[in-house]
Amino acid sequence: MKTKFNDPFKCVVVICGILTIFLSSCATRTFVCKSVPDHALITSYIDTTLHVSSFTSTKGETPTNVKLQFFGKDSKYYLTAEKRGYYPFTKVVTKNSELANTFTLKRIEGALEALYPKENLKNATFYLLPPKIDFEYHKGSGAFQRYDYDAGESKKIKENMVKDIAARNKSSLCVLNFDGKDACKAYKDSLPEAFFNYVFDLNDKRLNYYAYPPSIEPITAKFGDIREALQNHPSVSGHRYFVCVFAKCISQTAGRAVGQVFLTVASNSYVPTNDSGTTLSLCIIDAETLEVVHIYKTFYKENIAKPAELQKVNDGFSGYLFSL
Repeated sequence: MKTKFNDPFKCVVVICGILTIFLSSCATRTFVCKSVPDHALITSYIDTTLHVSSFTSTKGETPTNVKLQFFGKDSKYYLTAEKRGYYPFTKVVTKNSELANTFTLKRIEGALEALYPKENLKNATFYLLPPKIDFEYHKGSGAFQRYDYDAGESKKIKENMVKDIAARNKSSLCVLNFDGKDACKAYKDSLPEAFFNYVFDLNDKRLNYYAYPPSIEPITAKFGDIREALQNHPSVSGHRYFVCVFAKCISQTAGRAVGQVFLTVASNSYVPTNDSGTTLSLCIIDAETLEVVHIYKTFYKENIAKPAELQKVNDGFSGYLFSL
């Protein structure tokens, strides 16, 4: 037998009842987090049967207060304390857990505890590795929109980016030359996919808190020692770093722009969107230890398929390197 709600008042009562039950199971709690030793990074990951949200976020260094929103009676969070040279420590908390939490971290024997000295980046020479470029056209409107990857345009942009950096002829930022180095053949035209997967899966906010210094050494052990390419370059003063760049450019087509305007007029409420631009991720790697020492992510409104706008993006990230 099907239940029908023909009475609007009854519908409102039922909805209010459902909302009351749901909201009564929700709660906000503030947890006081400390660690031994201090200055560990607290991250949180929510696990809920209601699937309202599921993500990891950073909450700051200890001692710190962590405010968490619980959804439903069975929802829980995983709070993790991380510090360089120590094993991570995770606690599971619910809305009924004790609010005071102390994470006692265990030292990893032989692991380095000291962080990379940032001042080394101020007197440095940067070597650009083969960048990765993904160029996509944003086509269609409404429910019919799509993103089409253009391999030819991606390759062209990559070549132009490298040519522009090389033409600047700056001793502090140059393109790494792999010619004549058999051990570096895997890197000459493009870096292995495993390289990008590793460095850009690292969390930039957790970079100084991982138990071990993040390093590309396992990758170079498989594909060849990338440091051999430095023999093609004269010795310089200061510290030397590899620079890895991944740029994703989205370009809205003219047809989509027209379609957006049409939908706006037709619906009288549709807000046109344009996500054209370039998202750039930059990774700095110590050329001696192969430790990943810095990650930077930003967005440029420029379309790097256009040479003049590509130069602006190159100006932007190279200027950032020299400002460290």
